[in-house]
Amino acid sequence: MEKLLLNENWKLRDTSETEWIPGTVPGSVYQDYLNAGKMEDPYWRANEEQALELMKRDFEYRTVFDVSGEMLAHDEVILHFDGIDTVADVCLNGQTLGHVDNMHRTWEYRVKDLLKEKGNELSVRITSPVNYIYDLYEKDPLIAGSTDSMRGCFYLRKAHYFMFACGVYDLTEEFEENIRAEFIDNIKRIRHHASLGLWCGNNENEQFLVENNAGWCLKPSQLSDYFKMYEYIIPKVLKEYDPQTFYWLASPSSGGSFDCSNDENRGDVHYWNVWHGNKPITEFRKFFFRYLSEFGFQSFPGLKTVETFTLPEDRNIFSYVMEKHQRNQSANGKIMNYMEQTFLYPTDFDTLLYASQLLQAEAMRYGVEHFRRNRGRCMGTIIWQLNDCWPVAS
Repeated sequence: MEKLLLNENWKLRDTSETEWIPGTVPGSVYQDYLNAGKMEDPYWRANEEQALELMKRDFEYRTVFDVSGEMLAHDEVILHFDGIDTVADVCLNGQTLGHVDNMHRTWEYRVKDLLKEKGNELSVRITSPVNYIYDLYEKDPLIAGSTDSMRGCFYLRKAHYFMFACGVYDLTEEFEENIRAEFIDNIKRIRHHASLGLWCGNNENEQFLVENNAGWCLKPSQLSDYFKMYEYIIPKVLKEYDPQTFYWLASPSSGGSFDCSNDENRGDVHYWNVWHGNKPITEFRKFFFRYLSEFGFQSFPGLKTVETFTLPEDRNIFSYVMEKHQRNQSANGKIMNYMEQTFLYPTDFDTLLYASQLLQAEAMRYGVEHFRRNRGRCMGTIIWQLNDCWPVAS
């Protein structure tokens, strides 16, 4: 098999403009705009608002490449993409190859008859993800999801393997075909990894439906669609492509079928009464979970990190900029609530940041040591979360 890697000579433009800038593939619009000096650092102060505005535009990536006569002599020539994020149209030499709408799939096209030896032009026109989800939501708002997210965000799924979290979905024929292909692509990609312990169908979807069926299922069919997706389609695909790896229907779950999904005595549990529920840290000792697959406690980043996204006048935890670098509503005040239960009130900003990290460490130590003491009953804990993708309280 002969391969040609198409990672050179790319350029990028806003489709409403004529100016092209250098593009990097693999890469992103944001990084290319940063490299070209066409946008400011999105981490700085509240620049994320400008970055969001940029995502309301459509963009085009384009490259020109040559193909050897030897490659053209093959019976088949396949154009292969390992991921296009997310909604786009792919064209080769003026011919539309297809429309893509799933970042989590590979996309392939037979292109032998379209290729020539010199000057092949490949174009990927990317649709604004913001406008895309807004438009779909206006047409059909009957997909429920987390209130912390943009409206319509569940039309673009970015979460866990498998890629479903904190929402419900309409299992149309088109959607089923799309996710089946996604399952197969990702099972083949990951199944040989030594670190793969199990496959999990979704994050918290079952729990939310158990706790508030009427609030999450905005039409009756979504409840039956849940069972079809996680308790029939995914297990069936796994049986064919990775039968030796264990499948757990949801997290948390007691084994599916909406049977007490967050039960202390069966399956796995997500426990947030400490932190979200404002219970004291000592509350951990009241529980003896079988497997605690999600718990956690926030802190602020260190001063060195805070200085990378603030001006001196921003360095108050209740300033607009510090609150913008916080994705849990009212959480800065929540940190202070726990802090007054544990430490004397810090006298300066730097000490406050550091004390919040000591507080986080104490909360995690207290919980982990309790659950470790009860090993045999509790066989594991997973902390949410150990890192973040940007400088933020986490």
